[in-house]
Amino acid sequence: MPQFLSPDVFPEEVQGQSGSIPPAATSAYATAGYSPKGPEGQALLSTSFPQFVTQFGGFSLKSLNAYSVAAYFLNGGNRNWFVRQLHSDAQFATGAISTNYLMRASGRGIWANGAEVSLAGDPSFYDPSTAEYSKFTLTVELIDPNSGLLVTSEVFDQLVLDDPEDPNYINTVIGADSEDIAILSGDFGIPDALQPQPFSDIQIGTGNGTQTAFVDNSSLGDYVPLAPGLLSVSVSGTQVAVDNGNGLFIGVSGGPSVSGTIDYLTGDVSLFISPAPLNGQAITVDGVTKPASSLTATLTGGVDGGTVTAADVVSVALQPNKAGIYALDLVDEEMTISLADYAGDATTDEALITYAEGRRDMLCLICPPKGSSPQQAVNYRRNTLKSQTSFAAMYYPWVKIPDPLNNNRPKLMPPGAHVAGRCAFTDIQENVGKAPAGISRGQLQFISGVERILSKGDRDTVYPAQINPIRSDASVGTAIWGNKTLQIVGDFTDVNIRRTFINLEKEQYQGLLDIVFENIGPATFALITTRLSLYLENKWLLGIIGSGVPAKNQAFKVICDETNNPEAVQITKRIVIDEFIKPNLAAEFIHLRLQRVFDASQV
Repeated sequence: MPQFLSPDVFPEEVQGQSGSIPPAATSAYATAGYSPKGPEGQALLSTSFPQFVTQFGGFSLKSLNAYSVAAYFLNGGNRNWFVRQLHSDAQFATGAISTNYLMRASGRGIWANGAEVSLAGDPSFYDPSTAEYSKFTLTVELIDPNSGLLVTSEVFDQLVLDDPEDPNYINTVIGADSEDIAILSGDFGIPDALQPQPFSDIQIGTGNGTQTAFVDNSSLGDYVPLAPGLLSVSVSGTQVAVDNGNGLFIGVSGGPSVSGTIDYLTGDVSLFISPAPLNGQAITVDGVTKPASSLTATLTGGVDGGTVTAADVVSVALQPNKAGIYALDLVDEEMTISLADYAGDATTDEALITYAEGRRDMLCLICPPKGSSPQQAVNYRRNTLKSQTSFAAMYYPWVKIPDPLNNNRPKLMPPGAHVAGRCAFTDIQENVGKAPAGISRGQLQFISGVERILSKGDRDTVYPAQINPIRSDASVGTAIWGNKTLQIVGDFTDVNIRRTFINLEKEQYQGLLDIVFENIGPATFALITTRLSLYLENKWLLGIIGSGVPAKNQAFKVICDETNNPEAVQITKRIVIDEFIKPNLAAEFIHLRLQRVFDASQV
């Protein structure tokens, strides 16, 4: 019985003569643990394997996670939620752009060592009259693990550095949009090197009453490059010439005749002044330096830390900070989940099951330990992992995949991600009411074999123990050959029925939220009954529930009236809705009976 402590919708599965319920799709797949790169402690979505590689890195000798995500997508999946998690002793790579910005990699580890973060003035927002940039570009370059070369990963342009209220303020944009870096601290604002720096009274010569030509190749060297068009020449403090922006000095009106050149890159000056400056008069230059083209920070100090353990991913101590699998709390989506790096570990499996049961919108895909015989698999299921939950399903044996890191030689991995992909394939190609098993829907991809070929006797051993076999032979290929959850007795012993109920509860929760705070009474009862009846009728028409029954009243029934909402219920401010649904039952046992007759027309 739910606890009615605050207003909401409270789905409840009621054991009854009929079994279950329908909907759309539970195609997302979640996993967590080590990856070579990326942000930590947050669930990020990938809709393709290349996108996952961009966010988290590719195949690694340290983990099966990238292999799992690849298997999921290659088997028909389309939405992967991944949570990167490292051991506690891992370190961030960091680097500083001047004193203004201390940059940090988005996640700990060695992946960002050698990365370069560059901040440059945006040429489109350069004002030559002041030599100032009003907007800037930040570029992140990461070292490609294959070539060892820097490759541009992210570019953020038109950034504002001096106005925290501007929507393009650098801290706001990087904090919201960067997948590779974060800004930790600093003086902020525009770094001095990216601003024009004024100088004045730099003496380049002294008059003697006769000298008209003045050449100086050193005095302005500390101020280069010089901002074109912003230099002036004075004699004893009186301006006599300005530069025209093209490297030439032009005399000012009413002054002596002046001509000359200026090299903006070296600061070399050549002047002709007539009449000659008087003895002791100082010839000086005022101007501004041109801002640096860019400033770059190289990130260093990243450390992967120790081996990522199951406790780093599933410990309940992570839950308050939403780390590890608990980062998925922020993802309001139906999904399957497996943790390939800890497959066959009972403590991990139990933690996953507890988490899934708490969410009620997740199916755990688990397996016996690697190398298990059929009987050992049964022992693991019955004696080690004793759960009888419907929010988990077990598959056996492990599968072999072509390993891209080892010339495509076979590599063993647990089958969970492959199964997750076929669940998604089933949802997308048909519907969630169908069993993700068999020759078509259960046919595994990205596979080169199985750890152990299961005979009919082996399958007969494991399936009564709620272990779904992976069958591999010439008749069926390599396919999921079972449809059981870990529930032994109950309404949700079948994977497709369990997933149908998960999906229906999720959809109807959203579909009933607008009823909360409506008046209790016949009008609201009728509204609910009509809405849910139409919803379930659509599920029946789509073949998601009631498969094989000719009339919708055989497929479902919705009751929401005074019979289940008497005054005693209404006074508690509740509305009770009873739904009765006939789920789809998958044919598991095809009983072919052959009989010899002399004349079949007489049968």
